[in-house]
Amino acid sequence: LVDATLKRLLTDNPFAVGLSTGWEPDAFDGKDAEYKDKPGHDASGRYVPYAIRANGAAVIEALVDYDKDGAGDYYQVPKKTGKDLLTEPYTYNVGGKDTLMTSFMVPLMFDGTFKAVSGVDVALDALAADMSRLTPLGEGYVALLSQGGSIVSHPATATLGKTLKD
Repeated sequence: LVDATLKRLLTDNPFAVGLSTGWEPDAFDGKDAEYKDKPGHDASGRYVPYAIRANGAAVIEALVDYDKDGAGDYYQVPKKTGKDLLTEPYTYNVGGKDTLMTSFMVPLMFDGTFKAVSGVDVALDALAADMSRLTPLGEGYVALLSQGGSIVSHPATATLGKTLKD
């Protein structure tokens, strides 16, 4: 049911490159041992579905690197802080296409304990196109920066992914 919901949300929201949720060991349904290497699960059996578009259809893969600092910050930072996260821009191969994107991730807490993350990946070019329609005070523009100072959205698309300092 959750896989079908992720696929439907992806289909209904063309701005999304991918949608995911990643759960702590046995936190989803307590049945990790039964689901090792099944769709939306990895070798550990953890429920870690990632819905993406491939060949025109929504498909489910397993999240990767969620257990590693750096590449897995999309999971590790909300787990450690208990706070929402807008990741630094990064390039990731989705459905056979390298995409410059960012991830908006939210920790799922139950009784004050971290159990999972859920989030959406958005291509920077699509985000910049959407935000370029905003004109504060009738003439201005909107730019979006990550916590680390990387440009996530800006009307000058050549700046996407670069740091504000640069």
